[in-house]
Amino acid sequence: MTDVEMETILDLVDDLFLDQIDSGHHPITVASVVFAVAIKHLKKNLDIKDFHAIIDDIRHSDIDDLIEIKYIDVEDEKDRTIH
Repeated sequence: MTDVEMETILDLVDDLFLDQIDSGHHPITVASVVFAVAIKHLKKNLDIKDFHAIIDDIRHSDIDDLIEIKYIDVEDEKDRTIH
């Protein structure tokens, strides 16, 4: 997946969160639903060994070690860099 493709998905999910939160839904509820959909697709598209491996990685890792999102000011707009 290219950086542009990842940015497109990030923007879609970010917009989804903002829209749902603006509609009065709690961020935990929105995140739970998005996470459930992500887990469903992982289970559907990975073999059971790979599925369990990724779930174990999520369960036994410090969340800060899994993903880091930095916001950087770029021309008066927020731009995010994912590592």
